[in-house]
Amino acid sequence: MMIVRRLLYSGKALKNQWKSKESIQKLQIARLKYMVTHAYQNTLFYHEKFKEVGLHPSDIQSLDDIKKIPLTTKDEMRKTEEVVARGYSPQNCFVFTTSGSTGRKLKLYHSMSAFDRFMSFQFRYLYNIGMKPWYTYAYISYDEGEKPGFSHSKFSRSVPVPSHLDTEEKVRVLERLSPDVIGGHPCSILPIARAVKDKVKDKDEDDPFSLKFILLGGELSTKEERKYMEAVFGCRTFDKYGSYELGQIACECPEHTLHIDADNNIIEIVKDGEDASPGETGEVIGTNLWNEAMPFIRYRIGDMAVPSDEVCACGRIFPGLSSVQGRKDDFVMAGGILIPPTRIVPVFFT
Repeated sequence: MMIVRRLLYSGKALKNQWKSKESIQKLQIARLKYMVTHAYQNTLFYHEKFKEVGLHPSDIQSLDDIKKIPLTTKDEMRKTEEVVARGYSPQNCFVFTTSGSTGRKLKLYHSMSAFDRFMSFQFRYLYNIGMKPWYTYAYISYDEGEKPGFSHSKFSRSVPVPSHLDTEEKVRVLERLSPDVIGGHPCSILPIARAVKDKVKDKDEDDPFSLKFILLGGELSTKEERKYMEAVFGCRTFDKYGSYELGQIACECPEHTLHIDADNNIIEIVKDGEDASPGETGEVIGTNLWNEAMPFIRYRIGDMAVPSDEVCACGRIFPGLSSVQGRKDDFVMAGGILIPPTRIVPVFFT
């Protein structure tokens, strides 16, 4: 059943990116109305939250009506078990825990169907940038139980490189694997790139890898870091933006435009309570359209981003982000102005 669902959802995901803006908005409002009604009827958390502001699901009739819905924070959801919808439990869900990058973890429930949706959006991203089934993909893994270069599935060519290994050992594992693609957090890939550059320079060797591309995600990456990695490995980097709560939020197309996955989430970029204009930095507010087990409706992720209104040459109609600026808590106040980490990190980059 899972395989059938993923094939079906992947086919729909591939088609959605070429549909008209009106078609995607029609899907969004239909799913928004459904999720609001579902959350109101099946979670005490949202039922009480909506009642406090006098909101009934019938009040949501258009995408503009999303503004009537109160914002939800991670702290609110962390303090109660009443966010999990009736009928869902660890027995019929995938259960995760957020990374706790803010120091506060949140236990998450994803319905089986929603998780398969999330996998279909990931498949679309990889398919679009040219990932092939026969490529060996070495990823930096934070699961201490995984063995270096050992795949748990004989059908998969994805192999872990444990993060706890020192940099030189990671390089040796990668040399042995000779992967087509490597992936991980920028902070994990960058030391490997530096080690490879030093090794090639010191020993007058050729680049030991022949990578098709590098997959980045999980944290902010700067232009300077990406240019460095691309120069060392002689290939392109592709970035994606997501969260444990909402799944894939946006990913780069072959033209390197960061497209929002509008068929997975309704993403608002809000500044001073209003939609941020193209080029303005605002807070990311996300509403997931598929996870019935634990709805996330107008959820404050804690990130800042810049919306774009540019039309991408790739032809995809999904809206774009000019950049993801990082965690709101990482911004620095100077002279009454909030400065994003994307402007601070390059100063210290060598």
